[in-house]
Amino acid sequence: MDLDKTQINLNKKHEANLSFLRGQIDQTDDQILELLEIRQKIAAQIGGYKKANSLPILQTNRQEQMFIRLTKKALESNLNTEMILGIWKIILTFSVKSQENMAGGKIA
Repeated sequence: MDLDKTQINLNKKHEANLSFLRGQIDQTDDQILELLEIRQKIAAQIGGYKKANSLPILQTNRQEQMFIRLTKKALESNLNTEMILGIWKIILTFSVKSQENMAGGKIA
């Protein structure tokens, strides 16, 4: 029976530790969402600017520059570059859509 009590106490300790760490993950996720909201608003402003100045929405040179910069930052932070670039490709896809919406359609 003492072994069972020890196991229960260990499980409670693990649950408390995991709960604390998961709370930190939740806070970090909330911060990421807030930053994505800010980024989305800026992308919409860029779309409006591009529309007003008859500029193309998709600018591949800019994307290439971003990917180079992000790869460098990922390596410096010891992050998986494939993961970081995959995430940013998704973000950029929706950024382009946001700009297209702001511009009233595709501007090539």
